[in-house]
Amino acid sequence: MGIIAEWCFWVGLSELDYDLFEMPEGAKTFIEMVMEPWAEPVNRDDLEIVSIGMHGETIGFGVIIYELSWETDIKTSNVFDPVMVAHAQEVQITLNKIFDQVGIAQRAALYHHINLGG
Repeated sequence: MGIIAEWCFWVGLSELDYDLFEMPEGAKTFIEMVMEPWAEPVNRDDLEIVSIGMHGETIGFGVIIYELSWETDIKTSNVFDPVMVAHAQEVQITLNKIFDQVGIAQRAALYHHINLGG
């Protein structure tokens, strides 16, 4: 069987957690740069900050920690490595520092979702 879904674990901000119109100018510029269609990742402090999509829709922005293409058979790639959570927490701290530098008051959170494509 082929790929049926993709699991994504990421650190960042959901679009529900901020209002671009209420952001300071520096924050708006930063977010727009990340969210621009077909934008290259924004590299800051050794992090690649990207727009995050789910089911063909943009849902936020941040750093992808892990993506796993789900298949019908369990493989070694399905084994959950708890070290990735510790890494995500370190990324969260760094991302919050970047947010402070560009004027984003909201704090990064850890998210995961299933992407059915689109």
